[in-house]
Amino acid sequence: MAIHVPDPRLASLSERSLIAATLYGEARGEPIEGQVGVLHVFRNRVADGRWGPTYHRVLLGWAQFSCNWPGLSSPKAFDAVVAFGQHVEAGGGGSSLKLRQLLGLTDLLLADALADNTRTSTHYYALTPQLIQSPPKWAKPPAILTAQLGNHVFFKAVA
Repeated sequence: MAIHVPDPRLASLSERSLIAATLYGEARGEPIEGQVGVLHVFRNRVADGRWGPTYHRVLLGWAQFSCNWPGLSSPKAFDAVVAFGQHVEAGGGGSSLKLRQLLGLTDLLLADALADNTRTSTHYYALTPQLIQSPPKWAKPPAILTAQLGNHVFFKAVA
């Protein structure tokens, strides 16, 4: 089965670089516990298999993580995700404490050294003013709210 990718620059990244870049795009401004939660959604989706058997399939799936799709995020934000992934791919570490934190958390996830603080969640959304007023349709029952970590709300059993 062919994978449709948002941009070949993302598809060509290693697993580590793609995970770190997606974490950057989805949660760079979050506290550590929120970033760990987002990473576990990535992992839980791979483990579940419905979104694909690999991080590439899960993270580059159509509209799953808006930071990876140039029409679902601003061009500037998308370009920043690509640039961060390419920087990691080229062997660059984080040039700031925050970027080193993202890479360190990614490495811990890949080493299976992070406890799942989302209680097996497969979905989340950021608490923006628009979504507080009207959460995504998938967040309604039977979905189960499992945690709020930083500015993200996590769910499992999403229909």
